[in-house]
Amino acid sequence: MSEANQRLMEQGSKLQAMNAKLTETDRLKSEFLAVMSHELRTPLTAIIAFAEILLAEGETLSSLQQEYLQDIFESGHQLLSQINDILNMSKIEAGLVQINYNQIDIQEVLNHLMHSISPLLSKKGLMLSIEIADIPPIVADREKVTHIFRNLISNAIKFTPDGGKINISATLVNDQEKLSEVVVKIQDTGIGINKEDQKHIFDKFRQVDSAESREYPGSGLGLALARNLVEMHGGRIWVESEADRGSTFTFVLPVIAKGC
Repeated sequence: MSEANQRLMEQGSKLQAMNAKLTETDRLKSEFLAVMSHELRTPLTAIIAFAEILLAEGETLSSLQQEYLQDIFESGHQLLSQINDILNMSKIEAGLVQINYNQIDIQEVLNHLMHSISPLLSKKGLMLSIEIADIPPIVADREKVTHIFRNLISNAIKFTPDGGKINISATLVNDQEKLSEVVVKIQDTGIGINKEDQKHIFDKFRQVDSAESREYPGSGLGLALARNLVEMHGGRIWVESEADRGSTFTFVLPVIAKGC
């Protein structure tokens, strides 16, 4: 009996050592991705900025030059968004992300986002409507809330066919039994999501179509990152969808975060 116990203890020690090694490897991987993503983001930001400066020349450019520059500008923003997703997910996994609480205005966050989103909407001929109720400033991390909006709106744009519609709404919910919350809905007329796929939609590196037939490129991190950032604020996120009938992504954030 003692010999069997000894073997079990040895196996347990080996498993613990293996787990520690895997944990350290995962941490180093996350740190490496964070560093590399930062190094990639710096020159890409410059490319986008110079494309924007050249686009501002307006009448001095030919229509073909403007078209090429617009493609550079839009593709740069899409690539930057994917790099930011990798960078932020790596930081979260490495335990390097903190929430910097400040008062933020939801309407102002959306207004700021329109600068980079409008060209993508125009290119696909999508109609965007925004309905923001009388919501007071909320206590949250402005950069991270902006990232939540950007990922969810970009997702809606990507999966909505040309000529479709996207609606963004935000309302305030007051409940005497708990803290007031802001409920945000991003609704599209896109391709939708099958019921069986919805349970995986917020998983890392997951898209509901197969890699071989993937029509919609992306890192597969956008929704996973949005969920992480929402939950770090003490909120929650979910999706309601039907195939070929569009999707509605809803996330809820407390007006005042717990502990503030």
